[in-house]
Amino acid sequence: MKRILLCLLLLLLLPGICCQCKKAPSESFPERDAFERQTVLGVYRDGSTPIFAFDEAVHQLAVSTSSFTSRIQTDDMSSYIHLAFSESPDAGKTLTTALKKQGISGLTEGVHELTVLKQQGGMIWVWEEEERIGFLLPY
Repeated sequence: MKRILLCLLLLLLLPGICCQCKKAPSESFPERDAFERQTVLGVYRDGSTPIFAFDEAVHQLAVSTSSFTSRIQTDDMSSYIHLAFSESPDAGKTLTTALKKQGISGLTEGVHELTVLKQQGGMIWVWEEEERIGFLLPY
C-alpha cells in the first residue's frame, strides 16, 4: 500500500517538476537574448553593456581560421581581446577557449567554456554563461 501511494505521489509531482525546468528563452536568458541582437563587434556584459567596442578608426581585426583564433586590438596594441578556441567555433558548440586581454577591465583571463550562439556575416556571437559576458567577434 505504501508503494502504491509513493508511486502515485511521484506521478503527481513529476509533471510539475518538469514543467518548471522548461522556460521560454526570454524568461531564462534575457541577457543572452539581448546579446544576440548586438551588431557592433566587441565584448558585452549582461548582454548589452559594452566593455570593449570595435571602432574602425582605432582598432584592427585579426582572424585565423586555421588556428581558431579571433582578436580585436587597438592600433598601438595597448588594448586587445584575443580568443583561441579549442576547435572550429560553429554555431551551437560549447568550446574550451583561452582568453587573453590587455587594457580591458571586467574580464577574467584564462580558460573558459564558451557557447557559440550563432555565426553570420563573418561574425560569431559567443557567450560565457557564468560571468554573463558576450563576445561578438570576426570569424
